[in-house]
Amino acid sequence: MISKFIKKALVLIGLFVVIIAGYSVVHYNSRAQAISREEKKLMGSATLPVVYSMIGSYQTNEMHGYTMEMNQADMRDNIIAIHSSRAIELVIDASGQQVANMTYEITDPETGRQVVSDDVIFWEEGGVLKGRAEVEEVESDKDYFFHMVMQTEEESEIHYYALLKYESNSDMVKQVEFIREFSDKLLNQEEALDYILPYIEPNPANANDNLGSVDITASFSQFTYQNLGIRRTTEPVIIVKDMTAQAGSYILKFQAQAENEYGVKETYDIEEFYRVCIRDGRIYLIKYNRTMNQVYDTKLANTSPNRMNLGILESTDVIYQASNSGKYISFVNEGSLYQMSIDDNRVTQVFSFTDEEDGDGIRDTYDSHAINLIHTEENGNMDFLVYGYMNRGEHEGKSGVVLYRYDAEKNEVNERVFIPSNRSYEVLGTVVGKLSTITEDNMLYIYLNDNIYTVDIEGKSYSETVSNVRRQDLAISNDGKLISWRDGTALRVLNLESGQTRKVEGSENVRLVPLGFVGEDFVYGAAKKQNVYNDKFGDETVLMSSVSIMDAQSKVVKKYKKSDRYILDADVSDTMVDMTLVKKVGTKVNSVGYQKTGKDQIVNNVEAESKGVSIGTITTERKEQEVVINYTRSVVSKDEVKFVKPQKNSTSADNALNMEQTVVEDGHYYVYGTGTLNSVCTSKARAKEAANDCKGYVSDGKGNRVYSYIETFK
Repeated sequence: MISKFIKKALVLIGLFVVIIAGYSVVHYNSRAQAISREEKKLMGSATLPVVYSMIGSYQTNEMHGYTMEMNQADMRDNIIAIHSSRAIELVIDASGQQVANMTYEITDPETGRQVVSDDVIFWEEGGVLKGRAEVEEVESDKDYFFHMVMQTEEESEIHYYALLKYESNSDMVKQVEFIREFSDKLLNQEEALDYILPYIEPNPANANDNLGSVDITASFSQFTYQNLGIRRTTEPVIIVKDMTAQAGSYILKFQAQAENEYGVKETYDIEEFYRVCIRDGRIYLIKYNRTMNQVYDTKLANTSPNRMNLGILESTDVIYQASNSGKYISFVNEGSLYQMSIDDNRVTQVFSFTDEEDGDGIRDTYDSHAINLIHTEENGNMDFLVYGYMNRGEHEGKSGVVLYRYDAEKNEVNERVFIPSNRSYEVLGTVVGKLSTITEDNMLYIYLNDNIYTVDIEGKSYSETVSNVRRQDLAISNDGKLISWRDGTALRVLNLESGQTRKVEGSENVRLVPLGFVGEDFVYGAAKKQNVYNDKFGDETVLMSSVSIMDAQSKVVKKYKKSDRYILDADVSDTMVDMTLVKKVGTKVNSVGYQKTGKDQIVNNVEAESKGVSIGTITTERKEQEVVINYTRSVVSKDEVKFVKPQKNSTSADNALNMEQTVVEDGHYYVYGTGTLNSVCTSKARAKEAANDCKGYVSDGKGNRVYSYIETFK
């Protein structure tokens, strides 16, 4: 009897468990589907049309749409190059939207005069939407602003920007054909052997140990990916970066896959820069650079008890941050943000625009944004900024800065504030990267348009804390907690967390220059009035006679000074001050008035704080140099790595904070090299020097090209 009773009880219990388990599975799946629907609803798929201009039969200059008007002078992502036909041929990937109308205007940046304003004629041909814009009254060898506005049934205005340049250069098609064929040949060593050898300049002194960064002096083996077996997974995107009558600069980028030593396919973002010219019918490859960055894949992540392998990367400059104990490590890879929990052996993809389910690889992977890590707490919570172009979501098509908060316990990402900006991603990166920090009382300090703003995150309000601070007059500590700026003849130092300020007094005869921070110590230079020079363009050169280090108690603990030498500039880190020394050789300092004589350093005696996390490299036979994150806090879990995504990624139009940002005249010079913004200078002479170094060109704050290295090849 007891035995039968027990058997019946066990059957009932088993049945109950099965029912509960079945309910749990259904409930879990329903909840998971609800979460998936919620995430998709909140972030959404990218929807804005993409526009291309044609060179011969090649689609070039992938132009992404903005739902706000931008500062046209910044929009130098690509050049629409036209020649004898004097017409722009367009292809529109409408992404399912119905295009109602397109208009365009062409403006002379020097005069602000509108040269052309008309409708784009568009039609459908073979299932492809095409357009044509007539171009008249444009001079050769001159930059113009191109601005097109599209209306669709879903969007009233979508803005597209580019530079436009007319050249009687019938060789453009030949140049594009060459770079496309050159890139194709590199994928096969046998085909490449005879084709590329006449164009490359191998240097035996090169290490040839990093496939992530290859230039024209690399070995044939490096050029052809060390026989890694690279196969493209996307069609190459061709972007025109510069154009003269004979020469052109182009970027060609695509995604590819290759098998690792275990036969597992890994994905890479590859970008090639070409500068080519044609003389007497012959093509010359003037410059070649290639970057290759492995896309971190949570499903294939290579981790061990003491390190995480990020694979082949362009450099070791990985953006990462650790909590104080090193338990949580946050890092950025190819526009996405991840966090590893050491104790749990878990990796979370905290933020990404990439849409693995519905993405088309064109809109969601568009790489015109970056991520700043602000703070990773001991419980895994994290504050971070995303700035630049918003690929998808509530703010799709807008440019600006978004502050997010990741709640590790809830596994949720919540948008806290969105600050729209009409500056381009590249320009935003030169300023937002300088200052973006949050204090304990939820105040965000951010540097935009030469002003420092304090944003009350909870109250959605802001104030202009410091106005009209030029970049050369601003210094910020690596942790973003200390800033200094020039205030008249004095320097002010502000601790953003405590609110305490210090002041370093100068005089009319002595110019003080904020240089940076070594830990909490402030580094500044001093120059006599007669050693501050201005040329006829208003460019300024400061030759400092000394560099001082002042501690938190305003006591100067070190002072550097060298007889008959001046300090032109200084690079400050947590470990040292690296100075460029010059001597006078004349009176025209901005041209031939000084000569560089070498470098010197002030070494910091205090060791930088370590959280047991560092970036390193390993070398493997198949992939050569690979970048790793080392951590001294060992993974103790024997479970395999767990990979998760946030259950919620909330965003709202209500979070937008429309700052009335004070705009001052942009007196900076923008140096573009290898197709991207290389540096920002306050001196035209320094900008020309930088352009010569990178074989690029210089644009002023109004968008006018004021110097170009490539012109020397005419």
